[in-house]
Amino acid sequence: LRKYYDDKTIDNACHRAYTYGALKYRAVKNICEKGIEFLPVDNNETYLNTNETSLARPLSSYAKLLGGR
Repeated sequence: LRKYYDDKTIDNACHRAYTYGALKYRAVKNICEKGIEFLPVDNNETYLNTNETSLARPLSSYAKLLGGR
């Protein structure tokens, strides 16, 4: 890849590929070719609200609405 891309591009592409478990040369090459090595990587953050409020209810209440127990 060094024929076509600088070290920083390759390093960032490797980091991106590793983050997603794509540990093959072809994956790194694709990232370089598409120019997406500098896009942010998903860090598995959750956007679920974990704070309980008066609106919170157990999941079992939804099962009842769907005809479950």
